[in-house]
Amino acid sequence: EKIYLRLRLPHGIRLRTGIQTMVDGAPIAPPTLRTTGPAGLFARTEIGPSLERTLSQGETLTISFASINGASLDVPVPLTGFAAVMEKVRSP
Repeated sequence: EKIYLRLRLPHGIRLRTGIQTMVDGAPIAPPTLRTTGPAGLFARTEIGPSLERTLSQGETLTISFASINGASLDVPVPLTGFAAVMEKVRSP
């Protein structure tokens, strides 16, 4: 079964510049925009073995994007406890 990192982002993102993601400053696969709704934009990235290892060992996931007015926004997300959560997800 595939596991995904799902992101809910605000409306008002400049989609042409895309969404960038980094762990501790190193780029990872950018998420794919899936849909939009009243709650915002929804994107996801499949968590394969390599990305899981990177996220489990990392300290901060940073999500970066530009707003429609051109402002660059960086959203830091602490990765504390990520490895423990993945263990629970994989447990029957």
